[in-house]
Amino acid sequence: MLLGNGYYALGVIMGLSLMQAGPTPCLINSLEGDEPHLVQLRQGLKSTGVLQLMNKVPHVLKHMTEISAPPALNITRFVALFEVKFSPEGSSKSRTQRKAYSGFVKYLREAWGGRRADGKVTLEKILKFTTGAYTEPFLGFSLKPSIVFVEADDLFPLVKSSTCANILFLPYNMNKNYYADEKTYEKYDISFLNEYFGNM
Repeated sequence: MLLGNGYYALGVIMGLSLMQAGPTPCLINSLEGDEPHLVQLRQGLKSTGVLQLMNKVPHVLKHMTEISAPPALNITRFVALFEVKFSPEGSSKSRTQRKAYSGFVKYLREAWGGRRADGKVTLEKILKFTTGAYTEPFLGFSLKPSIVFVEADDLFPLVKSSTCANILFLPYNMNKNYYADEKTYEKYDISFLNEYFGNM
């Protein structure tokens, strides 16, 4: 048993963790009852708004009472998470950026299918590289993840990111016409397998 207001604090921590899609300790079977520790726990959850959410969407409680891995991202959901920022329509930059993005989406499909770096590059890893989180938070990202194109002199530059701003910087080169090639994909692999959240 936790001392004092320990269960209140635990409720706050569990609520905040749930809202950010983080791991939640699985230590209760039910929130029902008048025991002091359950009352404190409910007050802690209420202070974060999670208790109110649980009343409207009962399956939220399942995340606190069952140990389960977060659902795997699928390609459709992953692509929809990002706002893609192209140059103005009709410009030569826009056409090249669209080619780069098309090649990148093909790469994402390969990663989703476990065909990149012996299955080590996953959509979850790419999301963590971009946002610092393996999964989408319950309430969504406060800053929508985006893809911003950066012009590069090198035909095969590394991908970078800013986890503070949830931005993936996708390089493109005006002299390059094809982006679905193995050399480009190997550079993507190197970028996404590093553990420095987009900073090489």
